[in-house]
Amino acid sequence: MLVVWGLLQHLLSLLEEWYWFNTGVQKIFLTIQNNLMMADFLPNPFQVQDAPFRRRSAIPLFLIHDGGGTIFNYCMLESLERDVHAISNPRFEQGGRWEGGIGEMAEEYVRLIMKTCPRNRILLGGEH
Repeated sequence: MLVVWGLLQHLLSLLEEWYWFNTGVQKIFLTIQNNLMMADFLPNPFQVQDAPFRRRSAIPLFLIHDGGGTIFNYCMLESLERDVHAISNPRFEQGGRWEGGIGEMAEEYVRLIMKTCPRNRILLGGEH
């Protein structure tokens, strides 16, 4: 859990260099479930929810995987009325290890976010 929290903190600091976003960044707190959704079966990030037409201008939310590297929990969220993307650990199948630690993970996740949403504002969340 501390690794995921540290990753979120590092991601926030890196994203602030590229994006302007609200200081009240939403954090989604969920419990870990045993059910897994493997990263290899999904695009990464995986779009969990589409914003309803009337809310297309809502700031998109990116959720970072749980401590196990999976995003299954996010697929069970009720509608957040915005685009919601979930990032699974791209190295899940290889044991989830990152030689460069949290810094390397954060750089990869920033790349995934920018590839998906090059706009200037996002919300970032995850499990704590």
